Amino acid sequence: MSYLRKVAQQGAETHELLKSQDAKIDEERCKAAFAGLKNMGDRPDVTGVGGQTAEWNEQIQQFFVDSCVSGKPKPVPGESVGQAPSGTSSSTPSPTPSTASG
Repeated sequence: MSYLRKVAQQGAETHELLKSQDAKIDEERCKAAFAGLKNMGDRPDVTGVGGQTAEWNEQIQQFFVDSCVSGKPKPVPGESVGQAPSGTSSSTPSPTPSTASG
């Protein structure tokens, strides 16, 4: 899980970098940025025999891309939004009933 947090943080940092360059920030741009990362060779082994799975690699990319597009690190599974690293705040409005009186 800590690796996914790291990837999500890198995605959010990439968002800020693209933003500072006045670049368009969309899913395709973030996928291209992910493909250009050279330090992703430290992915944890998930097979028990020193290997990776396609699902794991896709999840890593999705965490990076989602965080890059939004500019906020995506929370890892089992981690509530309130447990996000300090320095990030998220205020998602709660749904309100559509009861209008009038």
